[in-house]
Amino acid sequence: MKRFSIIDCLRVLAAFSIVFYHLVALKGLWIQGTNFLPDWFVVASVYGGLGVPLLFIISGFVITGSIWGKTNPEFIASRISRLLPAYLAAVLLAFVIQVSQTSDFHKFNFNIFAVNSLLLQGALGAENVNGAFWTMWVEITFYSLLLFLARKKLTYSRVLGFAVAWPILAVYFRTLGVEWLAGALQQNFAPLFAGGICIFLIRKYGQKLLTWLALFVNVVLSTNQLLSQNFQNLTSYSGIQLSTMVGATLVFLCFASVYLGSVAVSFPKRVSSVITYVGSITYALYLVHQNLGRLIISKLQGILEPNLVLTISVMSCVLVAVLVNAFIERPFGSILHSKIRTNFESTSFHDRGGAS
Repeated sequence: MKRFSIIDCLRVLAAFSIVFYHLVALKGLWIQGTNFLPDWFVVASVYGGLGVPLLFIISGFVITGSIWGKTNPEFIASRISRLLPAYLAAVLLAFVIQVSQTSDFHKFNFNIFAVNSLLLQGALGAENVNGAFWTMWVEITFYSLLLFLARKKLTYSRVLGFAVAWPILAVYFRTLGVEWLAGALQQNFAPLFAGGICIFLIRKYGQKLLTWLALFVNVVLSTNQLLSQNFQNLTSYSGIQLSTMVGATLVFLCFASVYLGSVAVSFPKRVSSVITYVGSITYALYLVHQNLGRLIISKLQGILEPNLVLTISVMSCVLVAVLVNAFIERPFGSILHSKIRTNFESTSFHDRGGAS
């Protein structure tokens, strides 16, 4: 799937919104409060928690385009090689940070890091060693459902049906009280991904009424879910009361911006290359910022001016993300992708009886 420069811009915006939400807005992080920042910036940082829903919408759009026309083995190889290297680096970083802060190793839970390294904490209900890791299981659920759908050739009608049925079924099971099944279907986040799928279908097949109706349904479901639960979490974690009107507007703008990004004309090539690079480090930035940023703030506040502490924290996270992208994501991702594809091709060859 081709790169969309504005989608990359939105990815950058979402990532930094999440960074400032975690490093500015959360209660208890700044010992003497956030009075050193303008009130509007603190409130905007709380709304930055909506960067995660924006990333889910983008994922629905981009990943649907990624799997379209690929075999399942090709898609699996691309996803594993994209996600795993930076993720394992972030797990290792979390391990180093926790070890450096632990005085009693008899109470240190090594097993939880093993579970996290396998990306199974969401399935097992285990603790995330990094607060940002919770989204990984949500994404994996989406990939798994798409893979199941892609057992047969993907068509407009099948994918549109999935984009409508998935979030509605998840809500239906929650209404019936079948909480485990609603949770397994990611009822809280399904309409965000499904909305992204609808935007992809509009991009691929044009302006069809059924697609717009499906998108409308998912926007409504997303807005209802985010305002009824996720918004409450943002208020609870930050201690700042948010406007539901502003929240609903921002949810709508998340969908609208992804749609506009899918149809807008690309930037000039030189500008696009810069945006693409910055967009490429946002995954690593998302993974490392919370543990690393909070550690730096806890060590430096009271020693340096708060504004300087925040700047050092954010820039350090960006620097680590750049290093992870350059020395782990890219080289190991390429190797992993090649190895996985070779393994699938070899297995397929043997299964067909090609080896004597």
